[in-house]
Amino acid sequence: MGNSGRGLQIQEGASLTANGLHIIGNREAGVFVVDENTLFEAHELVVSDTKEAACAANNTCPFLGGFGDGVVVLGGATVKLSDFLIKENERVGLFMASAEDTEFTAVNGIPTFEGKEGSVVDNEYGVNMKGVDLHSEGISIDAFACFDNVSTVDGCMCAVNLEIPNPTKEIENILGKEED
Repeated sequence: MGNSGRGLQIQEGASLTANGLHIIGNREAGVFVVDENTLFEAHELVVSDTKEAACAANNTCPFLGGFGDGVVVLGGATVKLSDFLIKENERVGLFMASAEDTEFTAVNGIPTFEGKEGSVVDNEYGVNMKGVDLHSEGISIDAFACFDNVSTVDGCMCAVNLEIPNPTKEIENILGKEED
């Protein structure tokens, strides 16, 4: 396992459809989907064992704090999963955040998520949503199991919205430390 590296990143309006995809043992994010009009559809998806980037241990990550998340959906991106398993990721199994009222100023819109016949298990946090919730338009779950996640109220949802550092502030902090 290396020091960094997302398993799969889809952005800037790209679309990807996959069947039988296994994304295992990556750093920062297993699947990272961002930007309006970006679409990721997967059937029989497994995302597991995502670790933080090595830079997270000493707080020197130049971008987004090092994560350790299975699936990250930001801004107006759309993710549609069926028959999926998101497990044993170091931080969050499924993280979704809108751009509105958050530090994600580089992305626009509210994420859309459709999950059918899937499980989010054995992560530090099961599902974390920021600027969006399970009752938001565009969020649809059916036969969705979420359990045995460590730091959650009900085994699934976080009691708090996890903060992800603003990348601009992190870069400024790193540059400022070099001057000391």
